[in-house]
Amino acid sequence: MPVAEDIEAGIQALNEGLGKDLKSVEIIPGDWSDWASSPTETPPSASFPFLLQEGNFGLPQTVLRRLYLASVAFPRVKSTSHLDDQEIDRTLKQTMCVLIVNPAHQTALNTRKRLISLGKHSPDKELRLLELLQRGIKTCAKESALWAHRRWCLLLVNGTIDNHFQTQVEPGTYIRRIPSLTEDVQSLPFLSPKSAGTEFSIVWQACKLYPRNYHAWSHCHYALNACCSMLAHESLPRPVRRELSNVILDVFRRLRVWTEDHASDFSSIHHLLTIRPAIRRLIFAGLIDEEYSDRLQNESTASSLAESADGLLLYFGEPKESGWLYLQYLLPHLSSDERASYAKHMMELDIPQWEVHRKHLVEFLQNIPEANE
Repeated sequence: MPVAEDIEAGIQALNEGLGKDLKSVEIIPGDWSDWASSPTETPPSASFPFLLQEGNFGLPQTVLRRLYLASVAFPRVKSTSHLDDQEIDRTLKQTMCVLIVNPAHQTALNTRKRLISLGKHSPDKELRLLELLQRGIKTCAKESALWAHRRWCLLLVNGTIDNHFQTQVEPGTYIRRIPSLTEDVQSLPFLSPKSAGTEFSIVWQACKLYPRNYHAWSHCHYALNACCSMLAHESLPRPVRRELSNVILDVFRRLRVWTEDHASDFSSIHHLLTIRPAIRRLIFAGLIDEEYSDRLQNESTASSLAESADGLLLYFGEPKESGWLYLQYLLPHLSSDERASYAKHMMELDIPQWEVHRKHLVEFLQNIPEANE
């Protein structure tokens, strides 16, 4: 598709394809002609240079490069006074092409923000587009700017928690005392249990697509923070409290499984240890629905986590520093007998590169107070 007419058709086809009820989007190697003989419901052509099969949308890499070069000179929008509807529509299509290839393109993101703010583009549609990109394209799954754009859209669509409850959180209330959930509650979006489940589902898929995905885990923390802050409102209806409690239990369980299956993912372990104190404060304050409280309390104990961490010290025979740091973090929260047993195991591991860790552990143990749980 080297001529201008085909470029225009390609941009239009990309927009139409992404507007369908898709299961996945993926960048595939080569040009559309390399896939012309593929048995798909819509064979690639110069006018539709993409693969569409049973809701799976394949984007040939070479096609995307051409569309990117033709789209990157999109209009910079400060107001819509100089743009008619046709030009606005074209700008949205061009910036979409740009973000698929370069999701860190701040001018494209800011242009779309501006059009959303001016009422020329739906933030719900934007969230759906971001979901497709973050679930299916590796560069999009790991891009911090795209996750930040998603959070901006969530706030716009759902409003803040305080606005939803039509109340202000006074300093000194329980929300403020939840440790490790440090964002200002006034900047957190209200998330229904269904919306929260969608956010966590996107995180899991993004982390599968791009391992050790710090920015995806940060978004997970953000969504969980919103859930915890909602649970701290006494006026939250009980059915919603029950559903959100179930969401938090599911997230905690899946995160534990993830850390056990991905021993090198420091970010996931850090996230697990960061959210644990806050969840336990919610449990002890009676803010988790009683149907899930006991299970969440039992599965989040230091003893339960230490057992998993100990298994990561030697992951299929390979030493993992993440397992050492994971277990060391938990030692102060264990009983004296458990702490001594795990420390003994750590010191007996014959791993030369951990000699510094062993020396540090000796000093660390000497300064541990009595277990607080």
